[in-house]
Amino acid sequence: MTIKAQSAGDAIDYKWNPTDPNSDSYVYLHFAEIEVLPNGTQRKLYISLNGEPYPGEQPIKLEYLKATTVTTSKWPIKGAQLSFSISTGAGSDLPPILNGLEILQAKSLLLLPTNQEDVDAIMNIKKNVTAEKKDWQGDPCLPINYTWQGLHCSDENPPRIISFITGNFQIVIGRGGSGTVYHGRLKDGTQVAVKMLSPSSTQTKEFHTEVQLLMRIHHRNLATLIGYCDEGTNMALISEYMANGNVKQHLSEMVVVEAGKEGSVKSKTRKFTFSEIVSITGNFQIVIGRGGSGTVYHGRLKDGTQVAVKMLSPSSTQTKEFHTEVCYSSLVEVLFTSY
Repeated sequence: MTIKAQSAGDAIDYKWNPTDPNSDSYVYLHFAEIEVLPNGTQRKLYISLNGEPYPGEQPIKLEYLKATTVTTSKWPIKGAQLSFSISTGAGSDLPPILNGLEILQAKSLLLLPTNQEDVDAIMNIKKNVTAEKKDWQGDPCLPINYTWQGLHCSDENPPRIISFITGNFQIVIGRGGSGTVYHGRLKDGTQVAVKMLSPSSTQTKEFHTEVQLLMRIHHRNLATLIGYCDEGTNMALISEYMANGNVKQHLSEMVVVEAGKEGSVKSKTRKFTFSEIVSITGNFQIVIGRGGSGTVYHGRLKDGTQVAVKMLSPSSTQTKEFHTEVCYSSLVEVLFTSY
């Protein structure tokens, strides 16, 4: 909205009472010429603050559709009542205008600013979060009622950032003895898994070892390390996000069938007879792994899906536990895991 005086001889006057007369106030006046003026004419404005001429350059010359801002950032004003006035001066045929107004008041903080290491860490996070945080300005923890969205700060002096929860960090995709794994996104939209080491964890040395190891090792069956954070008590591993879930999730959806019988056991998704398992594995020709409980074979379903088929060894010490689950003496596990 634009304010325009009725005539060239009139001024635009504004007065206000600050909440704290002892605090500095900063005025920002925004102008833009929105009228097409005759050739050779230009709107020229003069500003006064609390009855005194504006100490900056005057007059303010406006150009068509070009934004101009006049600020008192170098000359703050204070008092019980403050005012400004905008006029065009003698001899002008154009009345004064005002397109926008901002008045800011400084607050005195008795507490020390947020711990600098914490500030550096959160500023790095601010650069990489997907959604822009409009209130992430100024000190992260102060004033107390204006803490950045998603931050929780301590009552220490200086305050410390003790936790950080954003929209991305609210999605927990894993937990372990050393910390919690969150789902996140980089600026380019890439999904990542962020493992945050718990501040109470005693595994700091192991954390550093893990970073060094993952930086050197690259394998198609391992999640790629994208980056890491090691700033004071804030330690995190940022790795490739595995959208298809983890090994535990795949194991929980295993298909169990009876070996040597034509009967079958229903699974969450499919059922197989032992003869079908023989066909799937090509009569158990390709061995892809061995363990104490049995042998794992490569197989292929009719639709071309590759699977791993684990045959429990008859001599396995886990037979009793396996029997308890399926009530048969010789069994097969079919794990749906893609290569």
